[in-house]
Amino acid sequence: MQGICFIEPMFKKVISEQKSQTRRIIPASRRARYQLNEILYLKEPYFVWEPEHTPGGMDKRFAYKYGAEKELEQFRKLEFELGYSSYYWHNKLFMPASHARYFIKITEIGTQYLNDISKKDAIAEGFKSIADFQNTWITLHGFSSLKANPLVFVYEFELRVKV
Repeated sequence: MQGICFIEPMFKKVISEQKSQTRRIIPASRRARYQLNEILYLKEPYFVWEPEHTPGGMDKRFAYKYGAEKELEQFRKLEFELGYSSYYWHNKLFMPASHARYFIKITEIGTQYLNDISKKDAIAEGFKSIADFQNTWITLHGFSSLKANPLVFVYEFELRVKV
């Protein structure tokens, strides 16, 4: 099973069902990375407790950074009580599928030039306007990418929680 990464604000929009599309630059191979009806797991930063320090048993060894403010508060308190001087979140790129909480199913795949995005599509991307979408695109890919107007895959998806 493949995973997919979103920046934290977009991750939160996906799990709250405010985002149902994502655009990805078409690679040189011209092949779509994700396929129709494929189920992907959402990658997020995580922490793995040592077995002897696991709160709530071995099935609770994973702590998740996104959207778990209450859990993070308990996590930091326990971390302090155990005498850890610091903890670190594992990079979301390496999150195993077996510990994912959220999944999406690809329901449609299309292509378009980046700057052909409509207001409706910008909203489906989780933004209020095309300008908001473009500002985030520039933050992630640079102004030159927006100016180049690359051909992108448009993936439409639906949220699934635990398959």
